[in-house]
Amino acid sequence: MSWIIYIFLSIILFTTMQLLSRVLSVKSKNVRAFTVVFNLISAGFALLIFLASGGIKNFHLPTNYFAYLFLFGGVIAYGLFERLRFKASKLVEASLLSLFSPISLVTAFIISSLIYQENLTLTKIISLVLIFVAIVMVTYNKKVKNLTKEGIKVAVATSVIVGIAMSFDKAGASNFNSETYSIFLWLLPLIIIYFFPRVKTKDILDEAKLANWKILVLSISNVVAYYLMLKAFTLADATKVILISELTMILTVIGGIIFLKERKNVWVKILASLLAFAGVTLLVI
Repeated sequence: MSWIIYIFLSIILFTTMQLLSRVLSVKSKNVRAFTVVFNLISAGFALLIFLASGGIKNFHLPTNYFAYLFLFGGVIAYGLFERLRFKASKLVEASLLSLFSPISLVTAFIISSLIYQENLTLTKIISLVLIFVAIVMVTYNKKVKNLTKEGIKVAVATSVIVGIAMSFDKAGASNFNSETYSIFLWLLPLIIIYFFPRVKTKDILDEAKLANWKILVLSISNVVAYYLMLKAFTLADATKVILISELTMILTVIGGIIFLKERKNVWVKILASLLAFAGVTLLVI
């Protein structure tokens, strides 16, 4: 299957996840406990995919010790990302939070270019600039009053951390293979997510009851989307995959306006989305 199909399927699922994350995070009484529930379910489903897809037969441990450095970096980064992502969803509207994604894009873009020595073409630079300008236009607009200082700080931190994590994905997926790397990235970060400090069992059970079946949809969407993105990473330049994945931002803005009724500053959001889409389209062409 073409890498472009993998990444577009991933985009649709990531958009679904981001919209549902906002809904469930707002309802959550203990975001940290909710995070544990989400990741336990996600890790379990990822393990099922690993076993069902013949992951044991394809299980591969590289001899190159640099591969384990990338894995270690990915585990730490994704663990920290998971600790923050739902707090960000609770503090910031989905249509606004998605507009912080260029921060992760810039982070991952720069690191990936250095690590993988991929060509920094004029097309990639123009695409990146168009997307970034669109986000700045929204986040620094004086009419946008839904962003608190805490929300901005958490959103920025989350975006930077996931950008670092994404930059390790191509090396991880290439050295371990997609199935092996994916299962490590779901299981190992649980240590960071659950401990330091440890989450109470009662809080975890309460959040599971509160979220009910919707958290299953959220977890499954995330696991499958991430797996498909790793597949795309093995077939194309990391910078190209990362840039095209920003379509998630545009669809989330539109979805937030339509489904979550986040209709303040609608035209500013739409204009920014169109500008960002122009940047992505330029890259694909």
